[in-house]
Amino acid sequence: MSDTYETTDLLNQYLLFHFGTAEQQLAFPEGMHAALNFPQRCAQAALSAHGARPKRRALDLGCAVGGATFELSRTFDQSIGIDFSGSFASAAQKIGREGRHTCLRHEEGKQFTELEVALPEGVSPETTHFAQGDAQALPADLGVFDLVLACNLICRLNQPELLLDRLPALLNQGGTLLITTPLTWMDAYTPEARWLSQPGQSGFEGLSKALSGHFDLISVEDMPFIIREHRRKYQYSFAQASIWRRTSG
Repeated sequence: MSDTYETTDLLNQYLLFHFGTAEQQLAFPEGMHAALNFPQRCAQAALSAHGARPKRRALDLGCAVGGATFELSRTFDQSIGIDFSGSFASAAQKIGREGRHTCLRHEEGKQFTELEVALPEGVSPETTHFAQGDAQALPADLGVFDLVLACNLICRLNQPELLLDRLPALLNQGGTLLITTPLTWMDAYTPEARWLSQPGQSGFEGLSKALSGHFDLISVEDMPFIIREHRRKYQYSFAQASIWRRTSG
């Protein structure tokens, strides 16, 4: 018999599923609708914290298909999105160029519905640029930015410290940094010894230690997000979102 169901993690999940109280099971009270438009909400949160500071160049690391990058283009002179996935970067370029993109929405089994998604009104695709790249090995000539996003990226890097060490050089003094992460550490992505979450240290404490001396913490909050897998199954998660200000250190 398969040992799929013979794991301690799954046993603990189902004990809570069957017998846990609401307080034991639910860490956050928000409903699913509050989890929509996560990329745009990330960009808006960073923009709100950035205020009246210069808005020349913005960088969206781990941009996926560009939702936050395009949102930043509403106010920045130039918005650059970089993602490890070449297909994601190509799709972002296509939707910027054509204003729309087809996608297949999974319903169940092998049933799909073809849909067309479109750019929101008011964004400026002509000021955006997308590229395939590794956030752990960014080009030396990438330059500096007034605002940097790294949304749900840190816990998907093999060596997150490489990006964290590079961040101070990417931001102008007074620039704004937004990092979101669900802190879902997995050996498949990051060796355990490199997790920011360690015994006796939360992921946020690890992040704060890595950024200390170069950034001041502005705010931290929990941001829900939802990814549809099929009609009856969704990834419903909460990212820890922290906003930082680049100091002179």
